[in-house]
Amino acid sequence: MYYEIAVKNGLFLSVFQRSIYNEPNLRAFPWWKIEDSKYEVHLKVSFTFGKKGSYVYVNFESFFKILEDNWLLIKNEALEQIDEKSKSFLLLGTKNRTQGDWNYFNLYIRGEKIEENCEKMPILCKLLDQIEPAIKCTRGEIKLSLILPDLPVYPRCGLTNCKIRAYMSLKIFGSTHMRVLNETRKLTEGKLIIFDDSFEHEIKHEGESYHLALIVDFWHPDLSESKKNELNPI
Repeated sequence: MYYEIAVKNGLFLSVFQRSIYNEPNLRAFPWWKIEDSKYEVHLKVSFTFGKKGSYVYVNFESFFKILEDNWLLIKNEALEQIDEKSKSFLLLGTKNRTQGDWNYFNLYIRGEKIEENCEKMPILCKLLDQIEPAIKCTRGEIKLSLILPDLPVYPRCGLTNCKIRAYMSLKIFGSTHMRVLNETRKLTEGKLIIFDDSFEHEIKHEGESYHLALIVDFWHPDLSESKKNELNPI
């Protein structure tokens, strides 16, 4: 009932999309496909000069594929940040206020690079340098997430509809599922999924040890460059 009242008063976009900092006319999918994001490809161009003239080599590569293709390197670098005794990050970024056993290792917050942490993960941060829609997203974050088993992670909604979230499991002990709105998917190591966290979502991890994941927020692809520059960081 309270959610419905909030929707009628313009506070929420819908009962199930309960973000507060919203922009109108943005596509709203709980789950996203890479091809829907407009971030499917970017160009890598190289020039070769020789006796026969110059040649241009153009390679189309997905921003998301950059992360998936290098997931083992990212995983190994991320595992080095974990204290195996305490099952928390050695250099703690943030601890979730409502779930004490859910830790974050922050790399970018509101478009600002956390230099101390990026020095610990040079491979990942070098890859991120190629992904401008993520590292310049002032309404998002890039971080590692560490969830201990049987931790109740209650349904929640993100603060804004101005971003989409890429989530890649790096190490799973046991079984982990994510629900976004009314669809639940099983998470797999090295497989990236994309969702809109302004919709109600939750994650359930069942296993003998932790679940380690990489979270990368991207600007919503429908936002213009001028609009992105106008928006206050949150």
